[in-house]
Amino acid sequence: MTPATPSAADVVKSTDADRDFVLDWLQREHQQHGSGFWSNRNIIARAHDDGELWVIRENDQAVAFQVGDHAADIVSVRHDCRGGGYGTALFQASLERAVRDDVNVLEGQCAPETSLGFWNRMGFEQYDNWRRPDELRVRRVLPKAFPLPPDLPRATVTVSFLPERALYSAGETVTPIATYVIEGAVRPDGSVMLSRRALGLADDEPDSHDLAVRIEIDGNERILAKGKYAGAAGVKHDWRGDAFFVDIVMPLTSDEAQR
Repeated sequence: MTPATPSAADVVKSTDADRDFVLDWLQREHQQHGSGFWSNRNIIARAHDDGELWVIRENDQAVAFQVGDHAADIVSVRHDCRGGGYGTALFQASLERAVRDDVNVLEGQCAPETSLGFWNRMGFEQYDNWRRPDELRVRRVLPKAFPLPPDLPRATVTVSFLPERALYSAGETVTPIATYVIEGAVRPDGSVMLSRRALGLADDEPDSHDLAVRIEIDGNERILAKGKYAGAAGVKHDWRGDAFFVDIVMPLTSDEAQR
């Protein structure tokens, strides 16, 4: 039996019985209140088949669920169980999975829009998404820090994420979208470990173009390029949230050095 206040430990992957319980109460709520996620029943059933439906049980019956391993595509709590902490427990479990799986950003749509208050309490902020301008979108960035080996020499690394037009500005000053000034440790191969992750979000590119990145080490430019072309410098892409990030700045390759 689930305790009076559920926790992340009570969140489990759905069984066939859980799926059936969920669809049953969603149908009843739709008939009684004309609301809910009954219209999304095929998505919910498919999420169960794909192993991406998470539930909390009460008296061996599923009373709350989330579609999605990390960011929630759909979250719902049975009407008579709302206000009991089930939504919070589902989120805390998804946050633990996201941290474990090295996810950079959780994002989702507030539907209904009255759910914004809940997501704000979970640490999410509203933002403008040029791909989906008609939706109320929220996100939460998950920062990451790293211990630096104490015996390695230090460097100051500046990572700036910029609009694509910074690549073609011809002397025009282009304001960065985000800038990180980070302590780094220089390894024997010339790469520089960062003490925290530098993260840029493609959704923040103001002109709906590609995100650019500039990396400087102790004031010397390592690279200025589109994020998707900066892999040799250590820039990585996380498709979950369309984020570019840097943990380690790589030294120049022989091909780069010859350019």
